[in-house]
Amino acid sequence: GDHRDLHRLIRRQRQMCIRDRFRSYSRYGLSLQQVCSLVERENPRAVFISILATAYSDTAMELALLLREKLPDVILVCGGHHPTRFPEEVLTVFDYAVRGEGDVVGGLLADALIRGRGCVENIEGVCFKRGGKVVVAEPAFVSVDRLDCRYPARNLVDVPTYRGRKATLI
Repeated sequence: GDHRDLHRLIRRQRQMCIRDRFRSYSRYGLSLQQVCSLVERENPRAVFISILATAYSDTAMELALLLREKLPDVILVCGGHHPTRFPEEVLTVFDYAVRGEGDVVGGLLADALIRGRGCVENIEGVCFKRGGKVVVAEPAFVSVDRLDCRYPARNLVDVPTYRGRKATLI
């Protein structure tokens, strides 16, 4: 309905400026229908989807629309670079968008939505709709002091397995 029409309009406008630089890409893994089926089997109360690049945002939006059709009561949340830059767009499909550092904010949002701990409106970096209007929060920038940071357990990684590969980050 209205969500799909608005999504198509926004997508067409964005394609003219952003997609001209990114013509095509290969997609790997499960189809969107397979992902949707797996999520359906779990019957979650909320689904968090990362949209790390604008070039792949259409795929995430399409998955969200499929999930909305199959699980109309599920809470759909997105985060990543794209929602940080374009929160109004993603909120045409998603219930919430996380702007900025999502690692801590995502946990706080899940606590508020699922466990009733805290108020969504008070969580830094969370965008949502209220009365049909989009409420855009400033991005959350979490300082290292607020994180429970530990050094990675590199001793658990079999480094020789990764040597000689194109990617060197784990």
